Amino acid sequence: MALGLLRTTRHPERVITTDPDAWYRGDPKVMGQENYDEWRTAMRDSAVVRGMLEDYRAGLTVDYRDERADRAAGRKLRQPLLVLWSTRDDLEDLYGDPRVIWRDWTDDVAGHGIDAATTWQNWPPTPSPRHLATSSDQSETVSSCRPIPQR
Repeated sequence: MALGLLRTTRHPERVITTDPDAWYRGDPKVMGQENYDEWRTAMRDSAVVRGMLEDYRAGLTVDYRDERADRAAGRKLRQPLLVLWSTRDDLEDLYGDPRVIWRDWTDDVAGHGIDAATTWQNWPPTPSPRHLATSSDQSETVSSCRPIPQR
């Protein structure tokens, strides 16, 4: 997402909601028809689009400030952390192994790359989250990962 679109004005929301199909590209063959229909409905809801952009804005402002304060105070996550990432983008090329990055935040980090699109909404309906949440050697399933309940 271009940083210019994250200004505090509502211009980005207007641009995206004017023609969501031109801005986002979904594929019902990849996502499954039901997921695709739900996604298209959501992308036409200005409150949903605003919420997505506010999340990006927070990551560049208040979240960043809070993160710096936590690091300065030596605070870390105490629970185990499972890191999953797409192997179809340039994350590893840009930043290296994501688990290494998270080791600054927790002593208990596991995870692996997944052959999937870079955003969850573009993932096919299968495999299930339980299948995705396995250790890198594919032998241990993380029991706390449960499918999201249907609305």
